[in-house]
Amino acid sequence: MLYSNLSCINRQSILKKFIRYIFFIGIIISFALSAGAENKIFPLKNKATATNQIVSQKETVNQGILLDSVQRRQKTITYIILGALVIVIILGGLTLLSLQEKQIANVDLQDKNEEILQQRNQIQEMAEKAEEATQAKLKFFTNISHEFRTPLTLILGPTEEWLAKNSGVNKELRNDLLLIQSNANRLLRLVNQLLDFRKIENGSMELRATQNELISFVKSLSKSFERLAKSRNIQFEVFSNVDSLNCWFDVDKLDKVIFNLLSNAFKFTADNGKISIRIINESVDNCVRIIVEDNGRGMNPSDLDRIFDRFFQVDNFSDVGSGLGLALSKELILLHKGDIKVQSEKWKGTRFDVTLPFGNEHLTLNQLAEKQAEHFFVNDDLPYEITPNEKAKETVSGKKFSLLLIEDNTEVRSFLRSRLSDEYELWEELNGNLGLSKAFEVVPDLIICDVMLPGKDGFDITQKLKSDFRTSHIPVILLTALSSIEKQIEGTQMGADAYFCKPFNMALLRERIKTLLRNRQILRERYISEIDKVVYDTSENTLDKKFVNDFVAMMESNFHKSDFQVNDMCKEMGVSRVQLYRKVKALLNCSVNDYLQDVRLKKARYLLRQTNEPIQDIALKVGFTSQGYFASSFKAKFQITPTEYRNNMPTQPL
Repeated sequence: MLYSNLSCINRQSILKKFIRYIFFIGIIISFALSAGAENKIFPLKNKATATNQIVSQKETVNQGILLDSVQRRQKTITYIILGALVIVIILGGLTLLSLQEKQIANVDLQDKNEEILQQRNQIQEMAEKAEEATQAKLKFFTNISHEFRTPLTLILGPTEEWLAKNSGVNKELRNDLLLIQSNANRLLRLVNQLLDFRKIENGSMELRATQNELISFVKSLSKSFERLAKSRNIQFEVFSNVDSLNCWFDVDKLDKVIFNLLSNAFKFTADNGKISIRIINESVDNCVRIIVEDNGRGMNPSDLDRIFDRFFQVDNFSDVGSGLGLALSKELILLHKGDIKVQSEKWKGTRFDVTLPFGNEHLTLNQLAEKQAEHFFVNDDLPYEITPNEKAKETVSGKKFSLLLIEDNTEVRSFLRSRLSDEYELWEELNGNLGLSKAFEVVPDLIICDVMLPGKDGFDITQKLKSDFRTSHIPVILLTALSSIEKQIEGTQMGADAYFCKPFNMALLRERIKTLLRNRQILRERYISEIDKVVYDTSENTLDKKFVNDFVAMMESNFHKSDFQVNDMCKEMGVSRVQLYRKVKALLNCSVNDYLQDVRLKKARYLLRQTNEPIQDIALKVGFTSQGYFASSFKAKFQITPTEYRNNMPTQPL
């Protein structure tokens, strides 16, 4: 601002000097003209005098007249120049005043601009701070929403288990438990809606569309409301103008839309009312329409324009909703490049019209799923029964397996301990770093791990466990409140064998544990069946297969050494004694020494059958220093002595 003021002063000084120069130049010109006129007059006078001596009196008179005429012209020119100079001076003064006023106005304008700029910067800073505060609130809100899943797990888990185990309890208590279960599921659904809103606001809500049969999909959703419709004597029907209809949609998202529309229809429709779903194939418009209609309370015309606004609630209906469902439904339909409209009349009913385009040309490659999704619909908002599974009480092969539980929430850890400790040996850790160290220390048969942990998170733990040959064989189950498909994909990419979202069904978790342990046992038997073949197979690029191949190769190369001990094996394999024992036990279900003995005896049997070497030499060749110990070990393994085996070779299989 100081620079601009100095610039204005300099410009004014230059202008004043310029006007002064014009003024002085004008005066000089005026004097010059006056002098010029006199110079013209004096020559004329001298000439007239000379002429008077030569010409006549008449010529003298004519010359006087000419002189007067010239003098008058000179005076006129002088007056004109002086007038012009006066005008120039006046205009210059006016110009100077105008420039001064303009400079003053510019200075004021510059001050105002700087003030506006400062205000804008302040507003921008305030906006940035407000945005930071908003993001902090949303982050806090999102974290709190995730945290809701943990207490919901502790509510739903025992409730579902109790309902499953106590089917013969008195009706009143059972109804109370069903009420608890229903409202916990309703709260869970609300939390999911809030998290979905957060994804939409961040632009992270992604469509995963697959080609599905729409009519059967809608009917499967509708079946969940049939019992409710029957109990309230509501006429509930599903209509379609075609028998089948294939179209592209995201199963999970359309599930939420239709469920929400049906849920609202049942909320706002009185007993003995009517609710219908119509599926119409609009082949002319290349789209399909899903119409959900009821004859319930309806809405005022003034409410229709805002019915899809977030958190908007119709007057007098605020006690039966949160204002989230319809807004979320519209956002999910817009993701499908579709549309949703509403028609309603007070006390005459409401009609929602959902339109979805056919085909997948309107979708991007990122919005198309690689394979068709399987849909397992669970009615979260209505009470449901759980049938006890007697099979879940069985243990795998009657053996006590070991489980490592990595969970920072004390109550969830206690809940899982109370449900699993009767079947499995449990270790527990509440920190990611400690949990990873414990896994390497004890090498459990299975690990249950939360994702959001102090220290290393569940994804990091899974990746490190699966990339280390000491623990790569251990099945990992992730428990988490992060229920998005993206997080499930990330967990699977890290190597997780199962991904359970909180709240989870305890019976399903038990069965998944048993299945993983059973599959691990089948894989172990496969390894055991292959160890006699000494096949160095690299077609299966897994650490477990590599370990077995390396271990077998080591045994084949060193079994003949009588002084070959476990310490030598550990040095060659690059692992500790405890790690080697646990890995071999987990994969081959035997100890290291037992396996070495087994290899030696099988090689001895082979040599007894294929060669005529003395038995003592064969014993030394396969690593036995004592022939007596060799004979007793051979008989314990094959129920026959080495001598008897050689004498009866034709009847003895290898």
